[in-house]
Amino acid sequence: MKKQEFPTFINQQPTVVFGRNMRELMVILTGLALSYLIWANLGVVIRVEGVGILVCRIVSVAIVVAATIVVTFVKIASRPLEEWALVGIFYYCTPKIFIYMPFEDDEPLDEVAAGIAQHQKNKKQNVDDGFN
Repeated sequence: MKKQEFPTFINQQPTVVFGRNMRELMVILTGLALSYLIWANLGVVIRVEGVGILVCRIVSVAIVVAATIVVTFVKIASRPLEEWALVGIFYYCTPKIFIYMPFEDDEPLDEVAAGIAQHQKNKKQNVDDGFN
């Protein structure tokens, strides 16, 4: 029975198959599955006969496999590209301008509450009319 060694350092990941860790294997398998789906279904999307569909399939699969290899093995600042993609998505979805509008001291709170109630009433009336 082979003795298993577990990494004791935080930045060290165990190898699973062929000297690759689990993250790399999952990215490679996902890319290969996506390549297969493109190969199998491209004939339905593009109605080309003969050599044309074969060329389209080979080019499409080559692009996906190349992107998979880049995502698997390229790291920027010791972090994989999928983490950078997630950070980019969060940055894109985060609002860039925050508006702070404090109440004026001379404006009574009753008028503010009446304005909010009127707004909610108008909103409900628009929803009832079929408008959003």
